[in-house]
Amino acid sequence: ASSKPVSMNIVNSLKKLEYRGYDSAGLATINNNEINEKKCSGRVDELEKILFLDIETVPQEKEFKNLDQDFKDLWEHKSKYFREQNEMNLEESYDRAGIYAEFGKIICISVGLFSFVDGVRQFRVKSFSGHDEKQVLEEFAELLNTHYNRADQNLCAHNGKEFDFPYIAR
Repeated sequence: ASSKPVSMNIVNSLKKLEYRGYDSAGLATINNNEINEKKCSGRVDELEKILFLDIETVPQEKEFKNLDQDFKDLWEHKSKYFREQNEMNLEESYDRAGIYAEFGKIICISVGLFSFVDGVRQFRVKSFSGHDEKQVLEEFAELLNTHYNRADQNLCAHNGKEFDFPYIAR
């Protein structure tokens, strides 16, 4: 066992691989026995230019019955396939509404980043959360506008292109 911070061990290991000719860096985490990978091509020294992120969403309305008729009709159309596959009615299926941007809202954006503190590389985590989606997004935007606004910086998310980035952008 090592007394060094985990992030330092990860980065030192990545540097050894980079020295051997590998040209990408990544980070894998385990959550509920599932391995999540974050990969980026480039040098290990460029890890500070990556903001890792994940969002959590919930339905905008707590229950299906609270939707206005237009949204009820849209949910009936959007959820038809998985309702049929799972033999669910409209109300039962509505707990999945949070994955659709038109029915859901972001309640948490968590970010992770590598930084140097007192000459030691650390992995830091920050979360923006609450039921006021506008406030969550404004706080996240402030981070982007003040610390991640250069062309050489990147965002990295598991399934970011298909879920996180379009959801945030809507």
